[in-house]
Amino acid sequence: MDTKKLFVRLLLFVSVFIGTSFALAAPGWLQPELWLMAAGSDIIAPTGSVVINGGAANTNSTAVNLTVSAVDAGGAVQWMSFSNDAISWTATETYAPFKSWNLPAGDGNKAVWARFIDFSDNTSTPVPDGIFLDTVAPAAPVVTAPLISTSVSKNKTFNVSWGGAEDAAPSSGIAAYDVEVKTNSGGAWVAWQIGAPAGAAGFTGAPGNSYYFLARAHDGAGNAGPYSAAARVIVPLDQSKGIVKRVGFAGKVAKAKSNYYLGTVRYSITAGDELTYAFKGNYFALIGTKGPKLSKAVVTIDGAKKTIDAKAAKNKFRQVLMEKPLAMKKHTVKIKNLGTLRRGRFEIDGNAVGR
Repeated sequence: MDTKKLFVRLLLFVSVFIGTSFALAAPGWLQPELWLMAAGSDIIAPTGSVVINGGAANTNSTAVNLTVSAVDAGGAVQWMSFSNDAISWTATETYAPFKSWNLPAGDGNKAVWARFIDFSDNTSTPVPDGIFLDTVAPAAPVVTAPLISTSVSKNKTFNVSWGGAEDAAPSSGIAAYDVEVKTNSGGAWVAWQIGAPAGAAGFTGAPGNSYYFLARAHDGAGNAGPYSAAARVIVPLDQSKGIVKRVGFAGKVAKAKSNYYLGTVRYSITAGDELTYAFKGNYFALIGTKGPKLSKAVVTIDGAKKTIDAKAAKNKFRQVLMEKPLAMKKHTVKIKNLGTLRRGRFEIDGNAVGR
């Protein structure tokens, strides 16, 4: 018995002594009740409960907070003690509604047991509460998006998907994802999807910009994992933007319900027609149409020439006719229609500039 309990016992002894003296001097009809009081007739143990971290299912820390509650039908709850295994118990301490506690190390299911003691040394049946300890963050997820938005969309909106993060066992499971976006390589990261399940969402960009997306996962215990690699999406400029020189290439189609990017396309039907674009970026892709009657062209980027062929068995819209990674600086691109025999038309739908 510890010092506190010994002190209380001494107080009870004095109370019993005084109560006994009073009982001897009391009228006969009152003496039985007073004798019971003086003898300490409380034989009922307390009952109570313990709750870890407010009833949370998971935690990422061994340091937890306990909320305890106990009552004693025969008196008052005076002491409490705790255990992680219902075998080894802490020394008794004065009953209080809150207690700081440390779980044993090692991820997995954990339990904390509590027991309560009254003035008469009646001890409650131990009561437990459980929680899952998970201290390991999940791995980085995967973000999927098209490199060029026109590969999947004829407007400025495209889908970005995220998910696939793994959380090594024992695990509280993946609970949610955060997805961030920035505009062009020098932009600031901003929140886009917060606390979202694995999935996909549409994003609307502005022509001429590059958008970068990354994500991280949170598990059920609140551990945040590392960010994924960034996925870049380029929203192309329309075919009319960035032209610095044009010889021919005067044909235009503008049909909002067509399969062309933003409903427009520029074309040439004459061999030798040229169109020159100027831009600053680190990537270029020429977006155009492929089909059985479409021509060849020579594309010259900063003086380096490449012949491309837009011929295909059937019409295909918003195709990447050529692409090239570049240094981040100013560039010029010249497209010259070769006017191939019996298929002299060449269509330009846009140009994707990486920034």
